[in-house]
Amino acid sequence: MTHFVHEFYMSNLPAMRDAYEQAMNEYMESQRLLNPPIDETQMDVETEHEKKHREAMERKKKQEMDDKKEADIHFEDMDHEMQEPAATAAPAPGAPAVEEPPPK
Repeated sequence: MTHFVHEFYMSNLPAMRDAYEQAMNEYMESQRLLNPPIDETQMDVETEHEKKHREAMERKKKQEMDDKKEADIHFEDMDHEMQEPAATAAPAPGAPAVEEPPPK
């Protein structure tokens, strides 16, 4: 049975190869028609003035983005004067006692 399958495959191999090559040729031709090669002489060439203007606009946009990032930073408000000192615990044995200044 395997010998028959092998012989059948080998007999159909040239036909499959021809069909593959024909399909690839049709595909390549369709791609050539749809996407012609680019002629670099017809492309718009950026002048020195346009290049400087574009770079200036890119720098300006980058600066605006950096400024926006800085503006989005929010700091928490802390009123250090209003914070109450931590509850006084008994000092550890052998540790010097900490004296608090008298209230004003």
